Amino acid sequence: MRVAFVHNFHRSSSPSGEDLSTVHESTLLSGAGVECEVFSVRNDDLAPKVGHFPADSALKSVWNRAAAESISRGLTRFRPDVVHVQNLHPFLGPAVAQMLVRSHYPTVYSVRNYRPWCPIGTAWRNDSPCYDCFSGGPAPAIRHRCGGAKGAVAAAANVIHRGLEHYYRFDLLLANSRFMATVVSEHHPNARVEWRWNVAMPPDQRSTAHYAANSSPTLFFAGRDGPEKGLDVLLAAMESLPSVRLRVASDRVWDRIPHNVEPLGTIPHSEVLAEMSRAHAVVVPALWHEPFGRTALEAITMGTGVIASARGGLTEIVEESQAGRLVRDVTPNGFIHAISDCFSRDQWREWKQSAGAAAAAISDRFVPRTLEVYGQAIANHA
Repeated sequence: MRVAFVHNFHRSSSPSGEDLSTVHESTLLSGAGVECEVFSVRNDDLAPKVGHFPADSALKSVWNRAAAESISRGLTRFRPDVVHVQNLHPFLGPAVAQMLVRSHYPTVYSVRNYRPWCPIGTAWRNDSPCYDCFSGGPAPAIRHRCGGAKGAVAAAANVIHRGLEHYYRFDLLLANSRFMATVVSEHHPNARVEWRWNVAMPPDQRSTAHYAANSSPTLFFAGRDGPEKGLDVLLAAMESLPSVRLRVASDRVWDRIPHNVEPLGTIPHSEVLAEMSRAHAVVVPALWHEPFGRTALEAITMGTGVIASARGGLTEIVEESQAGRLVRDVTPNGFIHAISDCFSRDQWREWKQSAGAAAAAISDRFVPRTLEVYGQAIANHA
């Protein structure tokens, strides 16, 4: 089988979960004998300055004819059995989607966030969930000025996607969790939807420097400083946990650093994985309904348990792996209680024992399930 991946890579300085998933998926499928090729653009090339979004970049976000023609030529050369769209935002967008739905290639579109409805992809505004754009279009996002100028451009692209009914015309929409499959089916009732978890590949050499039982209890947080990620909730909890240390890999700009918190800044992904391996537990204090929860999966893959909000796809990962604890009271008090139990009852030891087998089981299911999904897309296209 030949599979063409179509993907817009984010900045190399801070690769997203979508970037990592694209690389890992193509690597695992190639190892199973699937011929894969990635057709891509990179934000580094099209918007080279961080925070700078020139007019030509905005136009490419709305309709990038050159990218559509280039990828079309590549597909003609490669002749894939299936095209798998990983991410079109921001620079592939409606033009590439239109080219694909009008082509003769069976096409799978990965739904990894809320971008089919929410121009900024988070369904989060003013510290609470926001579904204003889920029916009727993205006018509320423009009114609320979600994402500023970039958000307005994303809203324009969203209008075109919806107007041309791209999400109904793809042969299959692939959600990254059961939770997201339910969301997609609710808002695109006539779309053909399947679900399959993402996959995380451990590095060749795992760190074995786990903390000893009598060392300082240590937690790890990794993620951007978006309000929906819940870092403020975790920091408030740390104020009441003076004997616990928290290491934070984030782009956060700190105005005050609690005495038991160690900011690491933005670090390479390999170092994030090493930090996960060495921690007693990784904390995912999400306030939003996390579509999947790649951080949780990566922690389990590195042999470390997770203390996570019981929100969205996170519940599936933690419940199936039995390598962590779900926090239903997503407040500082809820995390204080969960973290205290983690160390007072040595739960982190049990989680480490469960994590390895759980990660192996998830990884083993990935290729067969993916090939099953591709087969369904081919059948839908026929």
